[in-house]
Amino acid sequence: MDKKMNQAAQQIDLNDEPSRFVQKDGQWFFKTRERRLMGPYDTVEEASQAVETYVSLMDIRGPRP
Repeated sequence: MDKKMNQAAQQIDLNDEPSRFVQKDGQWFFKTRERRLMGPYDTVEEASQAVETYVSLMDIRGPRP
């Protein structure tokens, strides 16, 4: 398992802090700070990549007025 996949697997460990990733009806979603579910994605790896993209876009956008 590569490092990125291992990190994603750790993030979905339900024994840790509440997970950012949720699986529902065989699809994966991620939670935003605003507690919105974003998705669906076919795999947790795709959801993890989408989180990175989402966070990057939010960083570029900057704080809301």
